[in-house]
Amino acid sequence: MKQHYDKTESMTAAERKMYLDARLAKAVARVYRGAPMAREMMLRAGVRPSDIKTSQDLEKLPITRKPDLIEQQKQNPLRPPCRGIIQG
Repeated sequence: MKQHYDKTESMTAAERKMYLDARLAKAVARVYRGAPMAREMMLRAGVRPSDIKTSQDLEKLPITRKPDLIEQQKQNPLRPPCRGIIQG
C-alpha cells in the first residue's frame, strides 16, 4: 500500500486539473476583492473574476507592466498597488 502525505499526491490528471482550476478561480476572486489596482485593471479590460475558470482563461487578464505600477504609486501614494495581495 502506498502512503501519501495528502490527497493531492494521488489525484488523477483530471482531478488535479479540477483542483487547480478551482484554486485559480479563488485566487483571482481574492485579488479582485483585495487589490484595488488589479480590480481597476480588470474592469478596464472587461474581465470579471467569474470569467477566469481555467488556466486557459489567464490570457483574458490584463498584463501588468512596471510603468503601470510606478504610475499607480504616483497617483495613489497611500495605496500601494499590491497592498491587497500582500496584506490579504
